[in-house]
Amino acid sequence: MTNPLSPTRVAAVLALTLLAATADAEIPKVVLSAQHQAMCQVDVGDALPALTLTGDQGQVELKSLLGKKATVVAVVGYQHWMNPALLQDLPGDVLKPYGEKGVEVVVVKTGNSPAKLPKGSPLAIVGDPTGEQFAKLGSGRQPRVYVLDAAGKILWFDIEYSRSTRRDLKQTLASVAGE
Repeated sequence: MTNPLSPTRVAAVLALTLLAATADAEIPKVVLSAQHQAMCQVDVGDALPALTLTGDQGQVELKSLLGKKATVVAVVGYQHWMNPALLQDLPGDVLKPYGEKGVEVVVVKTGNSPAKLPKGSPLAIVGDPTGEQFAKLGSGRQPRVYVLDAAGKILWFDIEYSRSTRRDLKQTLASVAGE
């Protein structure tokens, strides 16, 4: 009979636990199909292109909205079931745990999107009424979620918002915040 607490098994469990903890601290790899990659004008490691958006006070450059440590840029467009979930989750998943650590959120509404913030949301929306600015990032699917470093370099992104996107976003922010 094999001892379930043998030193070899304990060492294996500890090694797997350490490996899992290390994996949690890393930014997840972005893996896209060839079809999805073709919809992207930017990739991990690229500087986000200069985007001129429309805010409450007129034209605003995205770079002026970057956080001291990181920025989550959420691009929402046509009516899609993912938009409300994304806009609902961002305050609790990003601002509450990381806002005081220098992480900002920028929501970019493209075209004449009907996307709306939940009542009482601390988020603000800037606009890209013509979609011209979004075209610098890609085409097709929205919402999109990008995590940028303080200089505006893309650390991670996804071209949808799903459970796996939410998980990877949280993991990316934990890594960036050093948790």
